[in-house]
Amino acid sequence: MLGGIVTFGKRVSVLVLATTAVVATAAGCSGRGAPHDTSTVRIVVSPADALFDVAASTTISGLPAGARVTVTASQRDDASGQMWTSSAVFMVGSSGVLPLSQPPVSGSYQGSDEMGLVETLAPPELPGGVPQFLETAGAGKFDIELGASIDGHVVATATMTRQRETVTPRTETPAATGVYGRLFLPAHETGRKPAVLVFGGSEGGLSGGVVEHAAALAAQGYPALAIAYFDEPGLPSTLQDVPLEYFVKALNLLAKQPGVDANHLLVWGTSRGGEAALLLGAHFPNLVHGVIAAVPSAVVWGSYPETGSAAWTLDGKPVPYASSADWNNPDPADAQDAIIPVEQTRGPVFLVCGGEDQVWASCPYTDAITARLTQHRFGYPVTALRYPAAGHYGGDLNPYLPFADAAGPTAAGAETGGSELADQQAEADSWPRLLSFLARV
Repeated sequence: MLGGIVTFGKRVSVLVLATTAVVATAAGCSGRGAPHDTSTVRIVVSPADALFDVAASTTISGLPAGARVTVTASQRDDASGQMWTSSAVFMVGSSGVLPLSQPPVSGSYQGSDEMGLVETLAPPELPGGVPQFLETAGAGKFDIELGASIDGHVVATATMTRQRETVTPRTETPAATGVYGRLFLPAHETGRKPAVLVFGGSEGGLSGGVVEHAAALAAQGYPALAIAYFDEPGLPSTLQDVPLEYFVKALNLLAKQPGVDANHLLVWGTSRGGEAALLLGAHFPNLVHGVIAAVPSAVVWGSYPETGSAAWTLDGKPVPYASSADWNNPDPADAQDAIIPVEQTRGPVFLVCGGEDQVWASCPYTDAITARLTQHRFGYPVTALRYPAAGHYGGDLNPYLPFADAAGPTAAGAETGGSELADQQAEADSWPRLLSFLARV
C-alpha cells in the first residue's frame, strides 16, 4: 500500500545549550578582552524539518562581536556506524549575528555556501579508500546536528531534520510485470501529472541514487518508476545486449498508473543511462515525450565490463557502437552510425555535465548533442547545464546527500574528477532547475 505524503511546514528549530559559559570577547588574541555571557546564544535553522533537497537558512545570534566561532555539523552513517562531520571557522561581526551564508575564514569549504557544512560532511576514514555515500536507515527522517563553540566551549546546538522518501514504494519484479524496480506514486494528488522513468549507469542494479531520484520526484508530485536494467534477478548480469524494448515495457507500465499523464512520459538516465535515455528519445518519439540525460555520451558505446559486443539491442539487433579507440571522441569518423540521432526526439531535452569529468568527456559530449540539435533546427526546448569544476558525480542531482572521496572534499577525485564540494554544489544548483524544467513539460 502507498503511504501518504508528509507535509512539512516552516517550523523553525531554536535550540540553546543549557550552559552558563562565559567566554572572553575576541579582541585581538583569543581569550583576551571583556567576558561575554554566551548563555543566550541561539542557532536558528529554517526550515528545521523538511525534505532532504530543501536548503536551510541558518543563523547564530547572541555571539560576542569579533569572536572566532567554530561551527560543526555531524550525522551518523547507519551503514557503518561512523559519525560524518564537518566544521568551519567564522568571524563574528559587530552585530553579534552570524549567518552561515557568510564565507568562513577556514574549514571544510570556502566561499559563501549556506549548506556548505552539510555538503562537506565526511567520515573519519574510508575503508580501502573507496568513495562512500552517507546512508540513512529506511525511508524515515534523519537528523544533522549543528554546534557552535568559542575557545573550545560549546555555546549552542540545534538540529536540522530531513526526510528522504515520503511515500512507500511498490516493488516491481520481472516475474510480475516484466521489469525490476520501485514505483513511487504521490499521495493526495489530483489530476494527471508528467511521469518519469529513472535509471542509472554502469554501476548496475537498482542503485540507491536512482531510488532517491524517484522518491524525490514523487515528493514533488511526479509519479516515478526507478528501474534496474541489468545485474538484478531476471535481468542480464552485465551491460550487454540489453533490449531497449525493456525500457519501453517499463514506460508502458508507468503510463497505466493512477495520476499519470500518459502523454507526458519522460526518461531520466545518468552516465551510461544517459546514453540509453537519449537512445529512447530518438527511437521511440511517440512514447518518450522528454529526455533528462545527466553526464551523458553523444555516442553509443559497447558492452561493460567486458568489451567487444553491443550494450544495447533494438528489434533484436545490436545497436551500432564505437570502438574503444574512439573513447571521448564525440564525432568518431569510423563509427558515424554510433552517434545518437538526438534530433529525432519529440520533446524537451535536459542535459547536465561536469567539466572535470574523468569517467568520460561529458561536457564535450553535451556540446556535441546541443550542436547537433541546433544543426537540425530542433523544435523543442533544450537545457544544457555545464559545471566547469564538477566531475562525474556532479550529474547525480541529489542535493545535500553527502558522499566522500579519500582525496577530501575540495581535492580532485582521481577516478571521477571534480571534487566532492564542486559536485555537491552542481547538484544543488541543477535540482531546482530540473524541477522548473518538469513544471514546463
